[in-house]
Amino acid sequence: MFEQTSFDEGVALGGLRSKEEIKILISYVLKKIDQPVLRERICDFLIEDSIANYFEINQAISEMIEDEALLCRLDENGLETVTLMGKAYFRIDEVDNLIPKSIRHKALAAATRILNREKIEKSSNVSVEKVRDGFLVSFGIDDEGETLFKMSVFVTDELQVEAVKKNWFDKAPVIYSSVMSELTLD
Repeated sequence: MFEQTSFDEGVALGGLRSKEEIKILISYVLKKIDQPVLRERICDFLIEDSIANYFEINQAISEMIEDEALLCRLDENGLETVTLMGKAYFRIDEVDNLIPKSIRHKALAAATRILNREKIEKSSNVSVEKVRDGFLVSFGIDDEGETLFKMSVFVTDELQVEAVKKNWFDKAPVIYSSVMSELTLD
């Protein structure tokens, strides 16, 4: 019978329970996204679809930093960012045999989703104004101080406010593209 421990907490059936597998998956995701990432984002990538346990992920990251598989630096806000180092690359070629394809895809999709959302949050501005019978939620996309896109929607309650804000951050590029496509059609 399968015995669950605190290190299995939050891990879906088929998820990773071995620290070595988690290290390999971290190497794989960082190689694919090829940019420095906040340490806490790596946890987000692997927790989002219940791929691995928070504590195991953090232990794996710490060991990878200690083993110089990851380079850890502080960004301009004093937050830890990590970059994949050469020592970790040897595992990338072996990942097909070690980590199930479904887990690799889930982790990479979560990483892409979270990094895109973070980018949109940095370039977007969202404001909420209480109006008669509801709220006016305004969204904008800025680039280098210039407003590229701005729109407002009326919603009736605070639950809808939170839903449209979340969906904006998740779908802003699609919304922007759709609107531009419709407005520029001849």
